[in-house]
Amino acid sequence: NCSTTITNTSSLPKQFGWIGHCDSSNFDGGCLCLAAGVPNRDGSYTHICCDCRFDRCAWRSEFGFLSRQSQQFLAIPERNIISIGGWAFATELGMSNNLREALQEANHGTIATNLARCFRDKKFDGVDFYWEYPGVFPLSALVQR
Repeated sequence: NCSTTITNTSSLPKQFGWIGHCDSSNFDGGCLCLAAGVPNRDGSYTHICCDCRFDRCAWRSEFGFLSRQSQQFLAIPERNIISIGGWAFATELGMSNNLREALQEANHGTIATNLARCFRDKKFDGVDFYWEYPGVFPLSALVQR
């Protein structure tokens, strides 16, 4: 995550995939809304990634959008991935230290347990920790505040 150097060029994956993103943060808004069940209109995506909120007090994921769309998202034929984080989560004051704190050793057990429970209960296929430029200036200056 700290460079753009590609380190594994000795073997290629057996197959490549395409990931589509479904952003539920504006689901109740008047525009730019995409229901979880329809992001793959032409069938080219192998995985669909949908965002969720993260409760840093309890170190668990919150799926507000899934209360309305869980059946759609879990019924898609593509592999489903949840995304924790994002630009605001990594940069806004009061939120910018969330993933940094979450990944500290003291929190590993709680986060691993909560994610495993979430995967078991919701039957997700994967997780994407979406951490925007954690060490790049001026974003690193925000964390200092």
